[in-house]
Amino acid sequence: MDELQHLTRQAVTLLQQGDIDAAEELAQQALKLKPEHAEAHHLLGLIAGRRGLHELADSRISRAVEISPGIAIYHVNHSLALRQAGRPEEALAACDRAVGLQPDLARAHQERSIVLRSLGRLNEALEACHQALAIKPDFVEACISRGNALYELDRLEEALNAYDRAIQLAPTSAQAHNMRANVLRRLDRLGAAEAACATALRLNPRLAGAYNNLGLILNARGDREGAIRNYRMALSLAPGKAGFHVNLGNAYRNWKRPTEALECYQAALSLEPGNTNAHLGLGSLYWNQDRLEQAFEHYKAALELNPESIEARWAYSLSRISRLEGMTAHTSETSGFRQEFEALDTWFSTERSARGHRVVGSLTPFFMAYREENNRDALARYGHLCTRLMKCWLDTWHPEKPSPVAGNRIKTGIVSAHIKDHPVWNALIKGWIQELDRNHFELHVFHLDAEQDQETAWASTRAESLTSGKRNLREWTGLILDAQPDVLIYPEIGMDAMTVQLASMRLAPVQLASWGHAETSGLPTLDYYLSADALEPAEAEEHYTEKLVRLPRLGCCYQPLEVEDVDPDPEALGIDPGMPIALCPGTAYKYMPEHDRVFPEIAKRTGSCQFIFFAQQDRGGSDLLKMRLEAAFAEAGLDFRKHVIFVPWLERPAFYALMKTANVMLDTIGFSGFNTAMQAVECGLPIVTREGRFMRGRLASGILQQIGMQELVANSDDDYISKAVRLVQDPAHRLSVRNNIASRRHLLFNDVVPVRALENFLDTVVQK
Repeated sequence: MDELQHLTRQAVTLLQQGDIDAAEELAQQALKLKPEHAEAHHLLGLIAGRRGLHELADSRISRAVEISPGIAIYHVNHSLALRQAGRPEEALAACDRAVGLQPDLARAHQERSIVLRSLGRLNEALEACHQALAIKPDFVEACISRGNALYELDRLEEALNAYDRAIQLAPTSAQAHNMRANVLRRLDRLGAAEAACATALRLNPRLAGAYNNLGLILNARGDREGAIRNYRMALSLAPGKAGFHVNLGNAYRNWKRPTEALECYQAALSLEPGNTNAHLGLGSLYWNQDRLEQAFEHYKAALELNPESIEARWAYSLSRISRLEGMTAHTSETSGFRQEFEALDTWFSTERSARGHRVVGSLTPFFMAYREENNRDALARYGHLCTRLMKCWLDTWHPEKPSPVAGNRIKTGIVSAHIKDHPVWNALIKGWIQELDRNHFELHVFHLDAEQDQETAWASTRAESLTSGKRNLREWTGLILDAQPDVLIYPEIGMDAMTVQLASMRLAPVQLASWGHAETSGLPTLDYYLSADALEPAEAEEHYTEKLVRLPRLGCCYQPLEVEDVDPDPEALGIDPGMPIALCPGTAYKYMPEHDRVFPEIAKRTGSCQFIFFAQQDRGGSDLLKMRLEAAFAEAGLDFRKHVIFVPWLERPAFYALMKTANVMLDTIGFSGFNTAMQAVECGLPIVTREGRFMRGRLASGILQQIGMQELVANSDDDYISKAVRLVQDPAHRLSVRNNIASRRHLLFNDVVPVRALENFLDTVVQK
């Protein structure tokens, strides 16, 4: 054996033993003896790859291929380097060259399956695994790759069998046990998944992937601290694994720690520029911050990297729609909403539909409601797709139907993630739970959230059952079916992914939506929409896919909030108490660009008026609104800084104190604010609103009309401006309005008439 051969063989042995530094030293010695030695370049490329230096690995192995193009394994490992460098198409070409050179090289087919899987070509990936196993039936890595492809195809039981076969062939394969844990987690067998992780770590205490998997399991259980601890452990062992950075970023994002999440996603992309999940994570991070343009760009990048990713395709379509409709001024492009939903529906072919339930509700067309247009037809297309995808999932599960239990009371289920102090709870749910007749209605409450407060505790004392916590889709579906509700009420659909998934299935004979999100759901599984006489225009039936139910008056039993008095301190917020104060309490995305001129016009006519907006932390919508208003004030020749102040989101006592100090509240035009209007009435604060075309634009006007204060309801933007100016400039008029509100507001609170009407309606549609 010559010295070169001896050096390279020793280097291979050391590399297999994990002694990377020693292996590199020997490979470098070989290269000094012969600079054009292909195997030395090849080994140095493998070593660079182990260190996460994927571009260097590509360069080294490319040189080996140039020197000895006929060696198939060089092309296989070149594919590995290219794949890890985020260049999957080039990696596939390298695999194809390897297979062409040596068709019976099982490793080439196995690597090809990995590349195809990264490209989303899952059936081809599965076929490549079969080819590898036909050549080498006991090829453990190919069994694992087969399981991985089946896992992504949602053929989970088959994936489990593939991993079990790998363990049968190699009982001490920590990787096989680790992947088995992964599929058990997806099958919601979390205890078994954790045990499989423990086995993997016993076999290999330094297996980073097992710590990563354990993080995913703990995250599924709602233990975010434990999840983060394990992700960090995984990264301490394998800092070059982009996927681990992504999982840590996802945990931080879900825990509302956006700065740390951003750092994790950026770290992932620096390691692997073509990492689809990192772009998806960044898209979701920016989406949560209302930075719709940035979210769209990352979702688009994810789709370009992996055109078969259902997560990327769904996010791209929904973010594209929201980008056009919501915070930006692309109003000329809004005609394509329905076509976008149709294209998405077509994209979800039969094979893709089997996996589609995973993305339902992950992003919703939430922002469509903030356009003052009839969205029924577009949302009907969206709703059809959601129900089709969820039916595919439910049909494959075949849950056992419990035996019917006789009873005289109407079993009424309320499904919401907001059984806590929240606008949906305060406006709708609390009054139902308080006032529905327990002798006639058996209440079962499904709180789709782990967060609880005093309102959750109170609800549990009023209902027959209250179920809450971190649960998966199968668990929630089973719990609802086991309760055998006669009717299910979804107070809002659009703010929470699990709510959308559940509402997209038929889980009760009668299913209702309501106006927690004030827009039709579009879901054919929802039979009725609970609204209110005072909130709807005459032709409102045309706005809903559901049958519209107009409950009397405001349609709800709203209870005034008990808020402790605190002394107002406007100066601490940068507000000049000597200038008139106009509160603008809507969330930023409720302010449409076409109404921006209202504010400088009021300022111009009053001469001295401060508009107080509220900036939510880490939400880009406030920044965009501020930029638009700066432009509007500049165009009007006014000093933006003199008239507009953005203050932090306030706790309720401080907000009430500010309302009691302010001169007027300016309701958002197009999508009105119900809770803020009711709170203003509680504080005796005059409100100016404009009656909209749709229920969502008539919430405050409905409230004011119920107490005979139509004088505060404008019929146009110009009328809105005039009413606001008068309230700012005319103290006597303002005092009169305050007194009238104070004397009449009792008419709005604790109104049981809508609940009695709801009871009568449920009696009609549920036959007991």
